[in-house]
Amino acid sequence: MSAVSAPPMGPALDIHALVAGYAPHPCRSSQSASAFAPSFFFGPAAFWASAARSAAAKNAGAGPGDVLMTERPDRIRLTPDLEISRLVCGLWQVADIEKNGTTIDPDMGADALQAYARNGFDTFDMADHYGSAEVITGRLLSRYPNAPRPVAFTKWCPEPGPMTRDIVRRGVEERLTRLGVERIDLLQFHWWTFQHPAWLDALNEMQRLKQEGLIGALGLTNFDAGHLALALSDGIEITTNQVSFSLVDRRAAGALSDLCQKRGVKLLAYGSLCGGFSPKNGWVRRNRKRYPTGAARNTSASSTRPAAGPRFRASSKPHRGSPGDIMSLCRTSPAAGF
Repeated sequence: MSAVSAPPMGPALDIHALVAGYAPHPCRSSQSASAFAPSFFFGPAAFWASAARSAAAKNAGAGPGDVLMTERPDRIRLTPDLEISRLVCGLWQVADIEKNGTTIDPDMGADALQAYARNGFDTFDMADHYGSAEVITGRLLSRYPNAPRPVAFTKWCPEPGPMTRDIVRRGVEERLTRLGVERIDLLQFHWWTFQHPAWLDALNEMQRLKQEGLIGALGLTNFDAGHLALALSDGIEITTNQVSFSLVDRRAAGALSDLCQKRGVKLLAYGSLCGGFSPKNGWVRRNRKRYPTGAARNTSASSTRPAAGPRFRASSKPHRGSPGDIMSLCRTSPAAGF
């Protein structure tokens, strides 16, 4: 496998400077965990800045992550057996980086993730279609044979169709093989269209595999309140539901967060900072055409829902606030269950 260098994905970010910007709330919060437990997923620029530093440190004879932060992110317990960092590192951009067929060197990728883990950011989120993200994370996990290891979330996102016992088992076992583990910490299920009813068959089979010990905790991705309620009523033990939630996108507030609070399901929030979208973020405005995928596309003004407009305009006035302040507003909203 050939190593790939960092692509031009916007301004380089230093992991320590990036994390320092979040310190006022995610790393120092005195609030206890509740039914609504949103996390933030780091962007790809931070991942590659860390990867580059890891390679430089390796060449200089130093180990990755030798420089340790004094501040650590809050931790939260999803289940009695699963404690995670409240700030989760997402690896979705690996798929875009590898879309031309070049595979990231798994050792270099693992070095980058290990630098995060040594600084307390030891929880990683990925999916079956995020390129080699599972393989990279598996290489990282293999470095902890006799010690507490980082936590790996992954997703199984099958094409809608019959969900037989054999199909579901093969999907789960592929995740186990790529991660190199005997049990998946948190396996999240994504279904592309609820017009196909087999999603509930899949969840029932995954529930059986959980009881068999192949899955530690079972989660969902982008499920609305109605379909989450159906899964729960069918006896599926759901630990989390990963959804978009921010000052712009408030769909998770209200019925969904009320249901989660009532039934003990944790919400994992992505997009809390909208990819850096703000009235004064010149990089996003300048690069919408240059980078047709990612933050520049996903945070264009035309993509905001009309219902979110007034709230966004009110919140977008210049304030002396940090990304941590914005994340805190999302997670402490009364509608979010806090």
